[in-house]
Amino acid sequence: MALVSLLKKLFYKKAPKVTPTATAWDASLAPPARSQALFDMDKLGIPREHRKMFRAVNIAVRDYMYRDCFDPSHDYEHIQRVVTLAHRLYTAELARTPRAKGRDGREWITLVDPVKVYVGAMLHDVGEPKYLRDTETSEQFIAKMMKQCDVPTPIARYIEHLIPRVSFSREDANPELVARECEDYPELRIIQDADRLDALGAIGQGRCFVFGGFIEQRRKQTIHVAVQLQRSRFQRSVELMKTVVGREEAEKRMAEMVRFRREWNEETDVSLVC
Repeated sequence: MALVSLLKKLFYKKAPKVTPTATAWDASLAPPARSQALFDMDKLGIPREHRKMFRAVNIAVRDYMYRDCFDPSHDYEHIQRVVTLAHRLYTAELARTPRAKGRDGREWITLVDPVKVYVGAMLHDVGEPKYLRDTETSEQFIAKMMKQCDVPTPIARYIEHLIPRVSFSREDANPELVARECEDYPELRIIQDADRLDALGAIGQGRCFVFGGFIEQRRKQTIHVAVQLQRSRFQRSVELMKTVVGREEAEKRMAEMVRFRREWNEETDVSLVC
């Protein structure tokens, strides 16, 4: 009996106790149905004169992003997270000192219009080419949706130019061009960082697996591609971060992905028999 007890101590470790998250939100307890919640305009500080338009855009984007052509890696819940991150980055950059200055000598964050940030963040995946099944272009989709939602013409025209510049692949191909464009479109810094943060960390890794099951090319590849992309794409996202707070969060999330990769390597090593 003493030997059995000793063997148990050596080879059978007691599982760690799982405790609830310290925050009010716990994804493990969320209902399986996807979220339909609209944004709280009081929390975002949306001016009264823009609230009718903002709500219309919110509803239109929610309905659009839950169309059958989208998968859970790119849906309205992704939009919810990106807007949340954009709000966090915007408020944090406003509070940060000293602040980075633009080429005209003014602090770039003071030039940012938060309404354009949040509307742009909501619309950034509308007409996304990899999901587009219609003959219209992404720009046409966005313009039509904003017109239907009565977005004021100055805001609509600005966002029509802003959203195509959010693209990761476009910046990766020509980062100097996008750096100059950030001077003309200061909101771009925040929307880009927010969108790319949602591709990092635990949520980013999860989204990568989900997308791999959706796209035909990835279904023919090894499951390891979702982890290999950490090196070829996600590390590059960290390097392209533009806000101080965004970069700090990106580095934190990347560290979590690296930790996951180490565990993944241990669990998927079949060299013992292959």
